[in-house]
Amino acid sequence: MKGVLLECFGGVDCLRFYDNLKEPKLKEGEVLVEIKSIGLNRVDIWVRKGVLSYKPKLPLLVCSDASGVVIDADSSVRHLVGKKVVVLPGVSCGSCQSCKEGNDHLCSDYKLLGFKQSGVSAQVISLPYRNIVEIPDSMDFKEASCIALAGITAYSALFLKGGLKLGQSVLIWAGASGVGSFAIQLAKLSGANVVASAGSDEKLELCKSLGANEVFNHYKQDPAEILSKFGGFDLVIDSVGGQTLQKSLSYVKPGGKVVFFGTTLGSSIELNIREVFSKNVSLMGLYMGPSWVVFELIKLYLEGKLKPVIGEVLSLREIARAHELLEEFKVAGKVVLDVGSW
Repeated sequence: MKGVLLECFGGVDCLRFYDNLKEPKLKEGEVLVEIKSIGLNRVDIWVRKGVLSYKPKLPLLVCSDASGVVIDADSSVRHLVGKKVVVLPGVSCGSCQSCKEGNDHLCSDYKLLGFKQSGVSAQVISLPYRNIVEIPDSMDFKEASCIALAGITAYSALFLKGGLKLGQSVLIWAGASGVGSFAIQLAKLSGANVVASAGSDEKLELCKSLGANEVFNHYKQDPAEILSKFGGFDLVIDSVGGQTLQKSLSYVKPGGKVVFFGTTLGSSIELNIREVFSKNVSLMGLYMGPSWVVFELIKLYLEGKLKPVIGEVLSLREIARAHELLEEFKVAGKVVLDVGSW
């Protein structure tokens, strides 16, 4: 079968396309999924570069997000054969207290596909049947492959961590990113006042079209005028990291919340902790979110209230170029790999 393996840590040349990989065999408690589409995420870049604290064993099938069709299944779930599905990006034990309470992302054995466990970058993959969610025939494979990791993160940041409510104000950094584009739509649906940043005129227009009330270019503009309208933000969603996190703390209202989960601009900063406690700010880290959120996202999608933003579609063979586009911030929304196109 065709697929892509990460064979070293470093540049895009570490990603190698094969057309003779061995197909996986069905194991107890698992399903085989024929992958139709893959959605890329920024974590795929960090895994490739080997800059995360955990370095996976190589070679490795990469990427976490995908959609496809079940082609074989354990006897207990044979009814899933032939069903269209979205892949859940995080594998958990399913039996610990966190998993039983619906917080599988807090499982001590939680593994992200394409990082701590074999990923989705092949024509056929095997994974626990708990890691697929059936989707209706009307749902597009490409859009379905974008919804899990970014959508779960956006929803969890806004509502499960951020507690966003009707009429509150929220700042979403990098609103034209995968997570950002979901966050704008979800925040708008909740009745919040949404402010988003982006790095180009094209991306700013996208943020407006998704529902942002106000936008600003984070490379060129000081959002002081926008800040004055709201007197600071009730919630700041920071997927960027680095020195942007210090700005987030400055922009949030007293008693407000900052939820952060990205390190695009760096993972280490000098933090003024007095600014945190003197403003009674809640500074909260987020890594993924509970899998049940996907059902909420699919429901909103089917109601026409939520739509993944796809900026570029390439073939699986072009995965190196896809990584380059992500690294160069040239795409608004998600980069998708069409596994049926060579």
